[in-house]
Amino acid sequence: MTFRVVRTNQYNQDLGLIHSTNGNHLKSPNEGSSIDHQNQLLSKTDNLEKALVEAHTQQDQVLRGLIKNVRQEVQIQKDALSLEMLESKREVRAQYVILTTYLADIRKEVQDQKAAMLAFREESQEHYSTLHEHLVEIIAYINRGRDDKLGESV
Repeated sequence: MTFRVVRTNQYNQDLGLIHSTNGNHLKSPNEGSSIDHQNQLLSKTDNLEKALVEAHTQQDQVLRGLIKNVRQEVQIQKDALSLEMLESKREVRAQYVILTTYLADIRKEVQDQKAAMLAFREESQEHYSTLHEHLVEIIAYINRGRDDKLGESV
């Protein structure tokens, strides 16, 4: 856009021409303030557009920052949860090993007790057999002594 210096009369004619060609309806071709008013409106519109774009850009940056922070927090939480899960797995494995060892010890103890009970039973059976034999001998001895006494009296 080029500017040129024109006389006021020429300016009014040019303004009338512009007015008639672009469909603007000015009250009077002598009014220079309506172009100034249009320029001010255009300037304000441009300023509003720039402010809107800047606000949108700032809001976009803020939202991107918030999203980034949320993603970082989620990642931190995921990492912490993963570490907790790994620690829990280690604890469960350690408890499993302890319980397995404890169960093996209990099984061995039960087997040892079974073996001891079996040995006690066998020993008791032997003692019972020996006791039975001794009782049979004692009864036989008593019966012989009685028979001997009965034989002397007859």
